Formats: sequence, C-alpha cells, structure tokens
Amino acid sequence: MLNEIKAMSHKKIFAVGITMVLIGCSMWFNLWTNIVGGILSGIGFLLIIIASNKKYSNVDKT
Repeated sequence: MLNEIKAMSHKKIFAVGITMVLIGCSMWFNLWTNIVGGILSGIGFLLIIIASNKKYSNVDKT
C-alpha cells in the first residue's frame, strides 16, 4: 500500500492529505465522530508528510 502511495505524484498525495485533515477537523458532533475525525486527521497529516518528503527528497533526482 505504501508503494502505491509513493508512486503517485506529490501534488495528489498532498491534496488527499489536506482533504482528509479538513474533513477530520470538521467532525465534532459526538464522541464517535471525534474519534473518526482524529483518525482521518492523523492519516491526512501522514500523507502530507509523505508528499513533502517526496517533493524535497534528493534520492530520486539524479
């Protein structure tokens, strides 16, 4: 699964990540939606970190 994510462009990964963070932060209705929102926000932050790592990595640029 991680290889499929890393095969995508960094712009798409960032867009998915920021969308997940925004959706996760808007879930504040009750306890269960807070938990789901926290999980979505956490995964979104990880995707944003992967996108920035991919953009600024010097390993692929030879």
